[in-house]
Amino acid sequence: MRFRLLGPVEVQGPNGVVPLGGPKTKAVLVSLLLRHGQVVPSELLVESVWGDERPPSALSTLHSYVSRLRRALAGASAGEDRITTVADGYRIVVSPAELDVEEFHALRERAQRAVDADDLKTARAVLRQALALRAGPILSGVPGVFADTKATLLEDLWQSTHEECLGIDLRLGLHQDILPELRVAWREQPMREPLAGKLMLALHRCGQSAEALAVFRHTRDALVDELGIEPGMSLRTLHEQILNDDPALHSRHDQASRPHRGLPRSVADFTGRAAELARLTADDGGQGPVIWTIDGMAGVGKTALALRAAHLLAGRHPDLQLLVDLRGHTPGRRPHEPEQALEIMLGALGVRPSSMPATEEERASLWRSMTADRRALVVFDDAASAAQVRPLLPAGRDCVVLVTSRGRLSELDGTRTLSLEPLPARDAETLFGNIVGADRAEREPAAVAEAVEICGHLPLAIRVAAGRLRSRPAWSVAQLAQRLRDETSRLAELTGPEFGVTSALQLCYSHLGEEERRFFRMLGLHLDSEFDAFYAAAASGVDPGRAEALLESLVDVHMLQQPSFGRYQLHALLRLYAMDRLRAEEPALGRRAAVQRVLHYLTHTQHNLYRTLFPSARPLPLGPPPSGVTPRTFGTPEEALRWREMERLGLLNSRVGIPLTDLSRPGRRIPWSRLGPSFRRLHVIGRMLAAPLAWPCPGRHTAMLTEGAILGDIGVLCAWQRQYDQARQYHLRALELFRAADGPVNEAATLCALGALSLYLGQPAAALNHYRQARKVYLRLGESWGRGLTHTGMALALDRLGRPTEALHWAEAAVDVLGGTDGHRELAVAAELADRTRTCLTLAG
Repeated sequence: MRFRLLGPVEVQGPNGVVPLGGPKTKAVLVSLLLRHGQVVPSELLVESVWGDERPPSALSTLHSYVSRLRRALAGASAGEDRITTVADGYRIVVSPAELDVEEFHALRERAQRAVDADDLKTARAVLRQALALRAGPILSGVPGVFADTKATLLEDLWQSTHEECLGIDLRLGLHQDILPELRVAWREQPMREPLAGKLMLALHRCGQSAEALAVFRHTRDALVDELGIEPGMSLRTLHEQILNDDPALHSRHDQASRPHRGLPRSVADFTGRAAELARLTADDGGQGPVIWTIDGMAGVGKTALALRAAHLLAGRHPDLQLLVDLRGHTPGRRPHEPEQALEIMLGALGVRPSSMPATEEERASLWRSMTADRRALVVFDDAASAAQVRPLLPAGRDCVVLVTSRGRLSELDGTRTLSLEPLPARDAETLFGNIVGADRAEREPAAVAEAVEICGHLPLAIRVAAGRLRSRPAWSVAQLAQRLRDETSRLAELTGPEFGVTSALQLCYSHLGEEERRFFRMLGLHLDSEFDAFYAAAASGVDPGRAEALLESLVDVHMLQQPSFGRYQLHALLRLYAMDRLRAEEPALGRRAAVQRVLHYLTHTQHNLYRTLFPSARPLPLGPPPSGVTPRTFGTPEEALRWREMERLGLLNSRVGIPLTDLSRPGRRIPWSRLGPSFRRLHVIGRMLAAPLAWPCPGRHTAMLTEGAILGDIGVLCAWQRQYDQARQYHLRALELFRAADGPVNEAATLCALGALSLYLGQPAAALNHYRQARKVYLRLGESWGRGLTHTGMALALDRLGRPTEALHWAEAAVDVLGGTDGHRELAVAAELADRTRTCLTLAG
């Protein structure tokens, strides 16, 4: 069956038109159809039909109308009961395909999808099909307030659809074809400004500008006489454009012949990025628009890449080549609003200020119209957000758009994403050489490699560093690298006269919220290695769930890297900037508290790992974690070992290392790569990093060695927190296990750790005993570095016991032994102690 409401109300069945009865019966049908699928209460139907003029017998009359409709519809549909009684109301059952109003809405949606896909011809055909459903005045002859209201709404929707279709006709350049239709429609409704505007535009394009201006005067007179108002800004602007013969009013087919080429020059020493350029410049076969978003951290080279790609693409897009700086992170300037950017873009296409549309929507529509048939290439540089970019996108099939942004524009639909990382080492070195000169760089390849590594392979940092060297012919590359090694002054060294790394990072930092800024700077406590949300939660004092959300938000704006799922890392220069902000903005008490939270987190997580691997082992004292610390827990030994291995490799691969003394004090962080093999083999910290834990354990001795290693790790962490009594208990238990398992290297390292703890506790006699025992083991092993370490410890203990002569003997012995090893730090301690003791003995006579 077919139910028609877009005109006189009519129902068609298999045998023709279904007799419905009088106007009020049709009013009941209309009320049911426009609420189809719903139960319509009888009282609501009465109100829809009679309104305030309800007769006493309204309900009984309504029931008779419904009965009449039910019989008529059932007779036309082979007995199917279309209208059912539900409680105190009625419901009509129709499918969307049977009701012309539903078909009208569906066709409108289909046309909108075609417009979104820039398929204007399909959109026009579908809208014409929708308009043809109207068979006359809508709901004509149907009484009632409900029918009158719905008729007005549907008529207005039809008129708007007609205007949308006429607008598409104009975009397709069919102004000559639709001119008669426009004239008839405008005469019927001379006060509809959108209709008048389309007629004026069509007339102007057809060379009838005088008649177009007459249409404006007639519409204005009608509005003033009937409503007492002037035409809107859009119509007045169009009037001005016609008076000035604005080129923007010409058909887009005419506009396409006027090229605009406004790209700035590409970076002369652009280096690398071959794979990225290949992706950006791949031929898409004109199935656009192709929209690329290029994101990455500050200084990574997004604009340089976009410009190089744009110049490579320029030959395929000769009609329009344009770069618009959206000023998302320009110092002292607010980002461009879309309306401002559209004004710049339309101005580049020749639209005069006097003819510029007033609103953002009108400007965006004009921009899309003027670029629809152009082979256009547009670079939007430094976008602040997806909302800023969305109104600026062209819709033509032959358009390519490159958008650069420091944050990921994930909300921008239909785009291809390229996240830019720092340069590979070889490309970074080539860029450095291109700036300072190839001859100069080739003379010192090792120094060049070190300099670009210190710069984190970041193009901006490399450009600043190389630029300084280029202007200083007396410097060598090695001298530049030496200046850059000092972390405390590195960011200052990477600041140029016009731009620098610090200023770029400061802009990114200032765009974060207060919570994100504090969270970011607290991450400056971490090493140059990977970490997880639990670690970040401890550093910042928030719960892990919130920490993960903040970490992901920092990843989105490239203030943080994510090397793998759940693992995070600060770029080397971002870590230095975070440390700088931490010192500047966080009080000393807050920094110390953060360090303690981190140490507690590591200690308790390591203890949970120990209990997971050895659930039946003898418990050792460790109180509950303090407030603000959520240690990790593990369901299986494999899960626990994976965590420990990730943390171990993170420390081992760190370019910075950790302080070998108190973490709460700022001190030099020694890179693991510069620590000698003896340290990594014998010291309790180096032993922890030397190899993964042996698990599953093939034998009892290996199990005891593994258990002892974990207890030693916890002991070290307790010592870093100055919990010396607890640290000693963990080390004593580890010592028992190492001795039982015959692990002499671990035994000796643990004895040295116990000796150091005894010195911290003011027990030099116990310290002397531990170091003597360790010395015996190292003698048996033939380890010179270990013997030198124990000699130093014995000298310190004897000095505190008031036995300077013996202390001097062992300090000098330590110097002799360590002089032939890689224990330079221990050698310095022993030499300083020997000199001091010798001086005291001399002064004492």
